Amino acid sequence: MKKQINVSIFATSIFAALFLMCVTGHAQFTPADFFKDSSGCQGCHNGISDKSGDASFGVHWRASVMANASNDPYWRASVRRETIDHPKAATAIEDKCATCHMPMTRFSQKQNGQSGQVFAHLPDSEGRVTGADALFAKDGVSCSVCHQIQDKSLGEESSFTGGFQIDVTKPAGDRAVYGPFEVEKGVRSVMNSASGYSPQKSEHIQKSELCATCHTLYTHALDDAGRETAVLAEQVPFLEWQHSDYADAASCQDCHMVLADGPMAISSVLGSPRENVQKHVFRGGNAFLLSMLGAFSDELFLNTSATELQRTRTATIEQLQQNAATLELSVRPLTEGDTQISALVTVINNTGHKLPTAYPSRRVWIQLTVKDDHQAIVFESGRFYDGKIRGNDNDRNARRFEPHYDVITSSEQVQIYEAILGDSQNRVTTGLLQATDYLKDNRIVPAGFDKETAHSDIAVKGAARDDISFGDGLDKVAYEVPLPPAQGTYTVTANLWYQPIGYRWAVNLNATEAREAADFLRMYRRMDKNQTVVKLAETTVKTTVLPSLTITDADRAAAKQAAALQAETENLD
Repeated sequence: MKKQINVSIFATSIFAALFLMCVTGHAQFTPADFFKDSSGCQGCHNGISDKSGDASFGVHWRASVMANASNDPYWRASVRRETIDHPKAATAIEDKCATCHMPMTRFSQKQNGQSGQVFAHLPDSEGRVTGADALFAKDGVSCSVCHQIQDKSLGEESSFTGGFQIDVTKPAGDRAVYGPFEVEKGVRSVMNSASGYSPQKSEHIQKSELCATCHTLYTHALDDAGRETAVLAEQVPFLEWQHSDYADAASCQDCHMVLADGPMAISSVLGSPRENVQKHVFRGGNAFLLSMLGAFSDELFLNTSATELQRTRTATIEQLQQNAATLELSVRPLTEGDTQISALVTVINNTGHKLPTAYPSRRVWIQLTVKDDHQAIVFESGRFYDGKIRGNDNDRNARRFEPHYDVITSSEQVQIYEAILGDSQNRVTTGLLQATDYLKDNRIVPAGFDKETAHSDIAVKGAARDDISFGDGLDKVAYEVPLPPAQGTYTVTANLWYQPIGYRWAVNLNATEAREAADFLRMYRRMDKNQTVVKLAETTVKTTVLPSLTITDADRAAAKQAAALQAETENLD
C-alpha cells in the first residue's frame, strides 16, 4: 500500500515538472515558482487590529515556532546527529526533515527530482546565506505554504509525514490560496495582482486534517547499512485527537489559534470587518524554544525581535496554564499516632491529545511536597534542579528510565508522564532513527480515549496500560508519605510541571561532534534552567494531627446520666 502511494506521488511530481517546463520554459524550479516569501504577504496583512490591539497576521506569525521552524537550534542539532549516526541515509534524512521545516525549498527541489537539503541553506557564522533559495528556507512554515494546501487526501495516510498537496499544474497567477472567508471580486483582483494568487473560500483551512499533514510524522528505524528495520509513530497528535471526544468538539485551530476580540478586518487594504477571525499567534507548547530564540535572536539572524518572541512566549505559557491540565489533591485526615500521610493526586488532561504530545522529548511530572509547621520539608517527590528531576532514573542514567507508578512511597520515586524510546535491543535511546518502539508511554490520554481499543500507533505502553486509575482523560496517583510521630499542621502541595526538552534529550547531543550540536549546547548551558519548565497547575491542602478520642467508663457514665436527665425533663414538659 505505502509503496503504491509513493510511486503515485512520484509519477505526479514528474508529470508536474514536465508540465511546468512547458509553461515556464526552464527545467530547474525555484521556490519563487510556487511560493511567496512572507514579506510578500505582510504588506497587506499587517497593520490590522482587534479591540485588544495589534493583531497583524505577519507580526504574530513571524514570532511563532512555525515561522522559525528552520531557525530552531535544537532541530538543527538533532538533524545533524541523525545524519552522523546514519551516514548512508544522510540524504534521505535531510530530505525528510526539510519537508516540514523548510517546506518551500524542499518542495521546489522535489519538483526538480532532487532531494531536499537542510544544511546547504543554513547561514554561516556571519549570517551569510547562499542563493535566494536560502531566504525561502529561513522563512520556515510560511503563509503561502499552509494557504496553498489543497483539500485532497487530507486525513488519509498518504497526506501524513509532509504529504500535503499543492497545485503545480497551474502557472503563477492562476493558483488558489485558501481562507475561511469569501473575498469580494474587486478585492480578489487586487490580491491576485499583488501576489499572483487567487483567494478562495474553503472550510478545509480550519480543519485538523490540514495540520495533520506535518504534525503526523512516522520515522523509519535504520540499521548500520541504512536499511529500514521498523516504522515508529514519532508524533501523532492528530491520531490521538481522532480517538478522543474532541474529534467531534474542537479542531487544532480552535485551540491553537485564538479568536480575535470582536470583528476584525483581515487586510489593511480594502479590508472589511469579519466575525470569528483567528489570530496567527499559534500557541503551541514550546515556551523554552521561544526563550532560546529570544535570547539568541541576533546570533540566529531572526526576522523577528526578542520583544515579539517574548509576547508569543507569554501567550504560550498562558495557554499551557489555562488549558492544559487540572490538578486535584485530597489528603486523609490525620489522628495522633499516624506515621504517614495518605494523599491522592488526580491529573486531568484538558487537551484533545496526549499530555504531553508530539515530539518525544517532552515530559510532564508531579512534584509533591509536604512541609511541617516550621516550613521544613519532611517529604518531597519530583523536585526540579539544573534541568533535571530528582529521583528520575533516566536523568541519572541514560540506559534506564523511571517506571509508571500507581502508588509512590519514597522521595526517590516520581510520576513522570513521558514517551521513552527503545531500539531493536530494547535499550533506551533518544535517537529517532534508532527507535523501533516505545518502552514506556504513559502520557495522559485525552477524554474519551479508550486505551483498550487504541491502535498500536497511539497505544499506552508499559505499566500504565494495566493501571485501572489511568485512562479516559486522567490519572490518579496515591502517595503514602512517612511522617515523624508529632502533632502539628502539615501542608501538602502538588505541582504539575512541563518541560519541552527533557534533560537527557539535550545532553545526549554531547556525543555529536558537529557545529550545530555545539551551538545548541552552548545556548542551552547559558539559559536559565528555570526557563526550560512551565508550572501547569498547583494545589495545596493542609492537614492537622488531632489527638485521638479515647472514651473512658467515667465518660460513658456521665453521658448516660445526661441522657436520663434529658428524658426526665421531656416527660415533665
